[in-house]
This record gives sequence, structure tokens and C-alpha cells, in this order.
Amino acid sequence: MIKNITLILFLFFVSSNSFSQEKQKTYAQKIAAARISFLTDQLSLTSEQAEKFWPVYNKGKNEMYSFNKERNTLQKKIDFKTVSEVEAKKLVLKIDSFENSFHKRKQQLNQDLTTVLSYKQILKLKDAEVNFKKKLLERIKKTK
Repeated sequence: MIKNITLILFLFFVSSNSFSQEKQKTYAQKIAAARISFLTDQLSLTSEQAEKFWPVYNKGKNEMYSFNKERNTLQKKIDFKTVSEVEAKKLVLKIDSFENSFHKRKQQLNQDLTTVLSYKQILKLKDAEVNFKKKLLERIKKTK
């Protein structure tokens, strides 16, 4: 029953077809709310766990997002026609550095989560994140 309610809430939150900037922010907020609802349900978080979990989770995810954003920005700026071998080496090393930082932060997030969740819940979290992305992509495909 709870899963059905969560799915209904999820579908309700993500059903937006407007592309104006203000509506895109609202769309992002709806996705965030749907993610919270979905993950909370999938992990069977108590209200006390949720209160401790979300700040830790959001901090870690935001930091990993920053690493990815910097790496992606760097990669987009590369002009493959004009980049020299020396410059390419520097860029590869810099990209590797971003990826290493991302991986270390991901490991740290898992460690931080152990203060709030059981290891079984952390495994469920990884699965729930993948399932949420799949459901979101399915929903987006249906609206196009």
C-alpha cells in the first residue's frame, strides 16, 4: 500500500510539461521531493533516521555533483583539433584528479552513512537510487 502511494506521489510530482525557467525550478523541486519520498519509503526510514540521514546524504551528493560538474565543464572546453599532446596530458591528469576526488567522496559518504543507516540499508539505498533514476527516465520518455 505504501509503495503504491509512493508511486502515485512520484508520478504526480514529475508530471510537468512546461519548459519556462520558473517551471523548470518547480520541476526540479518536484523531482527532489519525489526522490525524498521514494528513498525514504524504500529504506523504511524512521522519522529519527530521516532527520539524520538527509543532511548527510545531501551534503555528500552535492559535493559529488560539484566534482562531476567541474570535470564536465573541463571536458566540454577541450578542442580536440588544436589540443597539443602536452596539454592533453595535463587535462587527462586533471580529469583523473576529479574522478579520484569523486570516488573518495563517495567512499566518505558511505562511511558517514554508517552512523545513520545499517549496511543493509546502505545497499538498499544504492539499489533505490538506480530504481528511482529508471522510473524517472521512464516517466520522461512517456511525456515526450
